[in-house]
Amino acid sequence: MWNLIYCKEDEEVVKKEILPVFEGQKVELLEVESKDEWTSIRKEESVICYLPDSALKEVLLSAGNKEWKLGILPHPKMQYALEALSIKPSLEATLDEILENKIQQKCDLFYCNEELIFKSVRMGNFALIDSVEGHKSPWSQVVSIFKTIWNLRNARHQQVKVTVGEDFNLNTSALGVIAVDHAKRSIMTSSFSGSSLRFQNKDGKLHLLIVSPESLLEMWRFLIMSLFSFALKKPGRPKFIGYIRCDEIEIREIGKNGFVIDGQKQQAEELKLSVHQGAIQLLQKSSVETTKEESPDTSNQFKVEGLPQGEKRDALIRKPITLLPRASTEDFKDLFTVLRNNSKLTTPYLVMMTIASIIATFGLYHNSTPVIIGAMILTPLMSPIVAFSMAIIRFDVSMITSSMRTILMGTGVSILFAALVSLMIPMRIITPEIDVRLTPNLLDLGIAVASGVAGAYAHAKEEIAKTLAGVAIAVALIPPLAVAGIGIGWMDWTVFSGALLLYLTNLAGIVLFGGVTFILLGFAPFKQAKKGLIASLIVTSILAIPLAFSFNHIMNEAAITRSLEGLIISELTIRDVKVRRGEEKTIVSLRLLAEESISDEQIRELKKKIEERINQPIKLEVSTNLEF
Repeated sequence: MWNLIYCKEDEEVVKKEILPVFEGQKVELLEVESKDEWTSIRKEESVICYLPDSALKEVLLSAGNKEWKLGILPHPKMQYALEALSIKPSLEATLDEILENKIQQKCDLFYCNEELIFKSVRMGNFALIDSVEGHKSPWSQVVSIFKTIWNLRNARHQQVKVTVGEDFNLNTSALGVIAVDHAKRSIMTSSFSGSSLRFQNKDGKLHLLIVSPESLLEMWRFLIMSLFSFALKKPGRPKFIGYIRCDEIEIREIGKNGFVIDGQKQQAEELKLSVHQGAIQLLQKSSVETTKEESPDTSNQFKVEGLPQGEKRDALIRKPITLLPRASTEDFKDLFTVLRNNSKLTTPYLVMMTIASIIATFGLYHNSTPVIIGAMILTPLMSPIVAFSMAIIRFDVSMITSSMRTILMGTGVSILFAALVSLMIPMRIITPEIDVRLTPNLLDLGIAVASGVAGAYAHAKEEIAKTLAGVAIAVALIPPLAVAGIGIGWMDWTVFSGALLLYLTNLAGIVLFGGVTFILLGFAPFKQAKKGLIASLIVTSILAIPLAFSFNHIMNEAAITRSLEGLIISELTIRDVKVRRGEEKTIVSLRLLAEESISDEQIRELKKKIEERINQPIKLEVSTNLEF
């Protein structure tokens, strides 16, 4: 015998479309409005429901208590249960599956303050993420994500107190909290469906995500990445999202905005969430049934190490969330201790600068790249420069003074000892390693910019501080100082000025973009850092003028080389074109291939045609090869 519970308004549909499928089997029709009738159904009887969400919730409460064998049919007004219980949208297919009576499986039920939940419970002062329901196309998900990003501009952290049993208490702050019993309940939780978090299947546990980003930038990055979660097999959980897995949980300090259950806004002083494992027995297939592991993991999980607490929590609650992160007091203290020590002039610092300068000078004379790299690793100059970068954005006068003194002394010592070594070596030859540091250009400024970012980030993040040696090699501070010292020893202004310009370029790029990096990491508000950044930007812009001219020359030389290489003029083939700057004219060096000797007149004619082609006068250097 079957018991069919339905709404009175659906009586015609029940009689025309549902009853004929039973083919003479006994079916007792019970209107959901007549509660006394259907609540009297005895234990373990077969019950079929054709109901909208609101009515179905009430029936499910009785179904769990009386252990009914339950079949649930898709209803036009079934909004959340269809997704929550993974019910087939086809009425005919669902009826066939139920009547076959071959499937009996238990399914969990999720409760909030004794109210049944089909989808999720969301708390926070903004719609954290809309549910999967209503987002059937990728485009609608994109719209939802960017709508959330826009709404975040006025978001504010609120205090959240979480209690699990007697052993776990958490007092933190969050932009929002979402509780589900399965990953598919929302876009946010479904983005973790391939991760190590254990809510891919229903397992008799509820799963709570506490979203506590310190900045809008951090949250925006996560939301945009969740659009591509389908391509990420195991997207990691960001540190600012806490995860709790347990049987029941209490949440207090909900805030004036209340909470949302299955799309309906409600108010309460506290929430009590729980999952009743295997609460109902279904006569149909559900993709979210209780897990059937032989030894299911029943342990609770608490991954909340990245959530704000103490002073950081209080600071986030006081003000709206900022665009950029704010470093904690602990982060400030640790980093400032390191940078203040780095800014001080010490004897070991001067000794290492001297040794590095001497090694670099010998390496430049010897044209040995490994020796020069060794000198780069030894030099401690990067540390006071990064300290100076922090000092100007914080406008810390004492650190500005000490770090500047340390930088100037290190610079002076390096140039001095490089000059002394060059005076002792009776050789005056511009090796390729020296020559490459005489004409800095915008590319060198780009390297300095990237190195400034890397240096500041490596100092701020203790776990990657070991990469500072790589930063020192990339920015190459000591070789241009050594070349400048060689220029003084040789009394050659061109060598000295070119190398010094390269050093100043590196210095300005590191200071400016090291400061920008510290601001982005939350170590200084932009208003406070503005003066220091403007001063650094002015200095860098002034240095960029000669660098731009030098870069233009390089571009011009490359264009000439590209234009002439392989060209055939008057049966003469041009090979191995090299271009360099001369005192008055550009010098073009090339090799000519010909089948017979080349006369002076032919070379003059060739020079004239090359000048016409590149539209500038040149000094031509020619070597010839004869082909037979």
